Amino acid sequence: MNVTLKGTVVKLGELQSFNDGSFQKKEIVVKIDEDSQYPQEVPVEFINKNISIVDPVGVGDTVEVDCNIRGSAYNDRHFVSLPGWRLVVVNKGEGGGDGLGF
Repeated sequence: MNVTLKGTVVKLGELQSFNDGSFQKKEIVVKIDEDSQYPQEVPVEFINKNISIVDPVGVGDTVEVDCNIRGSAYNDRHFVSLPGWRLVVVNKGEGGGDGLGF
């Protein structure tokens, strides 16, 4: 299932490598529903060949992100991930630090 999120980038993660570099990912956190009483901060991960999509993005940018919804179970616990496959910078923000730190 595909979903499109539109919001402001509040964090940029560092490149993470797993399995001797054969699997890599980079996460961003997008704040959506900013005008509501309860805005949400949603992590989106970009995996392997899609990592470069994040290169032009900065903290404070307004973006539109297309991603898939993925679910899995491990040890009777359930997990959800949002792997991104398209990102458009709608409006460049003014920054706000390096955004790193997770």
